[in-house]
Amino acid sequence: MKLATVGPLDSLPEREGHLFRSGAHEIALFRVGEKVHALENGCPHAGASLCSGFTDGTIVVCPWHGWEFEIESGKGLSVEGIDAETFRVVIEAGIVKVELPD
Repeated sequence: MKLATVGPLDSLPEREGHLFRSGAHEIALFRVGEKVHALENGCPHAGASLCSGFTDGTIVVCPWHGWEFEIESGKGLSVEGIDAETFRVVIEAGIVKVELPD
Protein backbone atom coordinates (compact mmCIF):
# COMPACT_ATOMS: atom_id res chain seq x y z
CA MET A 1 0.00 0.00 0.00
CA LYS A 2 1.12 3.55 -0.63
CA LEU A 3 -0.10 6.91 0.63
CA ALA A 4 -1.12 9.41 -2.03
CA THR A 5 -1.21 13.06 -0.96
CA VAL A 6 -4.50 14.85 -1.60
CA GLY A 7 -3.68 18.24 -0.04
CA PRO A 8 -4.57 20.40 2.96
CA LEU A 9 -7.65 19.41 4.95
CA ASP A 10 -8.96 22.97 4.86
CA SER A 11 -8.95 22.91 1.04
CA LEU A 12 -11.66 20.22 0.99
CA PRO A 13 -15.24 21.49 1.06
CA GLU A 14 -17.41 20.28 3.93
CA ARG A 15 -20.28 17.95 3.07
CA GLU A 16 -19.56 18.05 -0.64
CA GLY A 17 -17.85 15.46 -2.76
CA HIS A 18 -14.32 16.10 -3.98
CA LEU A 19 -12.78 14.05 -6.79
CA PHE A 20 -9.20 12.90 -6.27
CA ARG A 21 -7.29 11.11 -9.03
CA SER A 22 -4.11 9.13 -8.55
CA GLY A 23 -2.95 6.89 -11.36
CA ALA A 24 -5.85 4.66 -12.36
CA HIS A 25 -7.80 5.49 -9.18
CA GLU A 26 -10.72 7.94 -9.02
CA ILE A 27 -11.72 8.52 -5.42
CA ALA A 28 -14.65 10.47 -4.00
CA LEU A 29 -13.63 12.29 -0.82
CA PHE A 30 -16.14 13.58 1.72
CA ARG A 31 -15.08 15.88 4.55
CA VAL A 32 -17.14 15.93 7.73
CA GLY A 33 -15.53 18.26 10.25
CA GLU A 34 -11.98 17.07 10.84
CA LYS A 35 -12.59 13.65 9.25
CA VAL A 36 -12.37 12.67 5.59
CA HIS A 37 -13.92 9.54 4.09
CA ALA A 38 -12.89 8.03 0.76
CA LEU A 39 -14.95 5.87 -1.59
CA GLU A 40 -14.35 4.55 -5.07
CA ASN A 41 -15.84 7.31 -7.20
CA GLY A 42 -17.73 5.01 -9.57
CA CYS A 43 -21.05 3.83 -8.16
CA PRO A 44 -21.01 0.01 -8.08
CA HIS A 45 -24.49 -0.03 -9.66
CA ALA A 46 -23.94 1.83 -12.95
CA GLY A 47 -20.68 3.79 -12.61
CA ALA A 48 -22.02 7.28 -11.84
CA SER A 49 -19.66 9.71 -10.12
CA LEU A 50 -20.38 9.47 -6.38
CA CYS A 51 -18.48 12.70 -5.70
CA SER A 52 -21.27 14.45 -7.65
CA GLY A 53 -23.95 12.95 -5.42
CA PHE A 54 -25.82 14.54 -2.54
CA THR A 55 -24.44 13.97 0.96
CA ASP A 56 -25.75 14.82 4.39
CA GLY A 57 -22.42 13.93 5.99
CA THR A 58 -23.29 10.31 6.72
CA ILE A 59 -24.54 8.97 3.39
CA VAL A 60 -23.98 9.78 -0.25
CA VAL A 61 -26.79 9.44 -2.78
CA CYS A 62 -25.79 8.44 -6.30
CA PRO A 63 -26.80 11.22 -8.74
CA TRP A 64 -28.10 8.82 -11.42
CA HIS A 65 -30.41 6.36 -9.68
CA GLY A 66 -30.52 7.49 -6.06
CA TRP A 67 -28.69 4.51 -4.56
CA GLU A 68 -27.39 5.32 -1.07
CA PHE A 69 -24.06 4.41 0.53
CA GLU A 70 -22.66 5.10 3.99
CA ILE A 71 -19.67 7.39 3.46
CA GLU A 72 -17.72 5.94 6.38
CA SER A 73 -18.07 2.22 5.56
CA GLY A 74 -19.21 2.18 1.91
CA LYS A 75 -22.11 -0.06 2.91
CA GLY A 76 -24.91 -0.04 0.37
CA LEU A 77 -28.22 1.01 1.88
CA SER A 78 -30.35 0.60 -1.24
CA VAL A 79 -29.45 -2.98 -2.18
CA GLU A 80 -27.95 -5.26 0.43
CA GLY A 81 -24.55 -6.62 -0.53
CA ILE A 82 -23.75 -3.96 -3.13
CA ASP A 83 -21.22 -1.76 -1.38
CA ALA A 84 -18.85 0.98 -2.49
CA GLU A 85 -15.14 0.28 -2.06
CA THR A 86 -13.52 2.40 0.65
CA PHE A 87 -9.99 3.65 1.16
CA ARG A 88 -8.21 4.48 4.40
CA VAL A 89 -7.58 8.18 4.94
CA VAL A 90 -4.69 9.55 7.00
CA ILE A 91 -4.41 13.18 8.09
CA GLU A 92 -0.89 14.20 9.08
CA ALA A 93 -0.14 17.78 10.12
CA GLY A 94 -3.30 18.96 8.34
CA ILE A 95 -2.46 17.15 5.08
CA VAL A 96 -4.92 14.56 3.76
CA LYS A 97 -3.52 11.33 2.33
CA VAL A 98 -5.32 8.28 0.91
CA GLU A 99 -3.96 4.76 1.14
CA LEU A 100 -3.98 3.12 -2.29
CA PRO A 101 -3.28 -0.49 -3.25
CA ASP A 102 0.02 -1.12 -5.03
